[in-house]
Amino acid sequence: MDPFDEAMTTQFACSVNNEAVLRALFKVKETELSFKRAIKIATETEDAAKIANKTVYEEQQKVNKEIMDQLTVDLPGVAVYLDDILMPAPTNVNSLRSFLGSVQFYCEFLPNLSMITEPLQQLTKKNVQWKWSAEQETSFLQQKQLLTADTVLTCFNSKLPIV
Repeated sequence: MDPFDEAMTTQFACSVNNEAVLRALFKVKETELSFKRAIKIATETEDAAKIANKTVYEEQQKVNKEIMDQLTVDLPGVAVYLDDILMPAPTNVNSLRSFLGSVQFYCEFLPNLSMITEPLQQLTKKNVQWKWSAEQETSFLQQKQLLTADTVLTCFNSKLPIV
């Protein structure tokens, strides 16, 4: 092997920061490895990795779409998430405050919200022990139902009058 070619091949192999390329380079016998061949192996390996990543990404997108299709129901132009995976019942004061904050964002569109949230608001007060009872569960489910109502989640339609 030409000393310059050997030096370039060694330099190239030392600078590669891709495990798959290094594995492919080390599979070739030293006597058969030239700088030109090392570049070709690296290019082919990286191209194959890009294709594999693209395929995995596309498959993951299909799986995600299937999952979302199972978890959603279409209202007029709106996807409403019904599964408890996406809106589980709070398990502590911090998650309850987070949920109540999310609900509060829509307070202008939710009738009687303060009455409905009262059982949950009680749990956020200082020196109140956490106890999730049927009353809190009912309040939580009512709020979820209000949030998913078509009066709250509708897409803007420029043909309809703005109220």
